[in-house]
Amino acid sequence: MANFTKGEWVVYPSKSFITVECELGSLIYNREVYKSTIVEQTANAHLIKTSPKMYNLLHKIMLEHCNDSVLYNEIDELLEEARGE
Repeated sequence: MANFTKGEWVVYPSKSFITVECELGSLIYNREVYKSTIVEQTANAHLIKTSPKMYNLLHKIMLEHCNDSVLYNEIDELLEEARGE
């Protein structure tokens, strides 16, 4: 399995930036640095927050419920990309 930071990730929005935190640290999205809107920052933060759960669910579906070899390979390649392989 991959060596991802263990969650739970938590999103803390404010007027000019978004913070996504876990027990080991945080990511901070500053609108001035990334030139994105608070809506985009919030959407990205929630995607980061849920990505470990999505990864685990895709992995489970691939191993336990995927009878289609094309779909299996597509999920496997996506998970490899998420692991940086």
